[in-house]
Amino acid sequence: MTRTPNHTNHHYLSSGKRGWIRGPVLLIICTGLYLGLSSASLANNESLEMATREIRGHLENQFKEVTGLGFREFHCDYPDTWPTSREFTCFATDDESDHFIYRIILGEGQEGPLISMMQPASQLNTSGLATISRPVEAFLIAFVAEDWDGALASLSPELRDKLGLEGLRDILAPLRARLGNVSNPEVRFYASPQEGLHQLEYTLDSAQGGVVGRFRLRIDSENNPQVIAFLVTSEPGGPLQAILLEETGKAALGQFFDQPIRRIDGPLDSLRYIGDNVNLDVTLQDGSTVKARIEQHGSSFDVDGNDYRFNVLDARTLIGLYLASSDRPVKVIDCPGSVAPDGGHVDCMVTFTDDSRKEFRLLRRGGEHRLVEAE
Repeated sequence: MTRTPNHTNHHYLSSGKRGWIRGPVLLIICTGLYLGLSSASLANNESLEMATREIRGHLENQFKEVTGLGFREFHCDYPDTWPTSREFTCFATDDESDHFIYRIILGEGQEGPLISMMQPASQLNTSGLATISRPVEAFLIAFVAEDWDGALASLSPELRDKLGLEGLRDILAPLRARLGNVSNPEVRFYASPQEGLHQLEYTLDSAQGGVVGRFRLRIDSENNPQVIAFLVTSEPGGPLQAILLEETGKAALGQFFDQPIRRIDGPLDSLRYIGDNVNLDVTLQDGSTVKARIEQHGSSFDVDGNDYRFNVLDARTLIGLYLASSDRPVKVIDCPGSVAPDGGHVDCMVTFTDDSRKEFRLLRRGGEHRLVEAE
């Protein structure tokens, strides 16, 4: 991982502080690196204060190596469900009062926590920020005006060819139609996912709630910024997220029922981090209610769309789906509870139409289930 800034970064984003480039240099170093900590030890650390001190030591050493500055302040915000939520955020203020935000992700099967860093865009050189954000501003103006030709023109040639006008419209038009009035696009964060790439995050207001836009850029051979990837979606944890997730849940869970889903009730706006999950009440068209679950599997801080997984939890529904393909039609499924406890099981008695009976055990771990015939 190089520690030498390139001239493009210097041209656009030099902070002018002591001759080094605050944003690009440090972000190139920190983004995508693994902390020298064990994911398992961090997740099992009983003292979050101790974990924070250890994280600060690793990050501050990296910071000093590049800048010669230390951290004046440092703290981490852990989700209430930590360590089920496998990511958290730390906030640093350096000796010159500049602010940096670190995102720590405990991925499955990786050697250690993965970190990325961003900083408030207000800390960047004003003219450099204006230059690099030019195609993003053009995109957002077009998005607000529903000018899909203009939005397409703001992208890199490769991305334009990949999406085409119809593809771009398919991505953006449904969300734009739902938002109603959209206003106040403001740049919030800057990051450098890797050397030679820049990322900007914008916020927008809408009639339905907060919107966030993320844009990944590169500098072409003629020194012009180009948008090579983007994501426009709901602000994590906002009311719009709950609206969109209910629509997604109806489509994802609707395949399991022989009637439409009327509504989905649950704290959908509480999902913010990888590993966050909540239980849901799914009300069908006939008024009956079944239990389901949603878990966030993807990050809400990148240009890739968030990955959410919906699972049916209702024991009778799951057993009925499993037995639907058998040659023994089911008359009644009797379970002592509607949901198997996480990490446990529920035993259910199935009565078939020929009045024969068989007991089944439904085992559950998270949103995954396994059904076995009881001995």
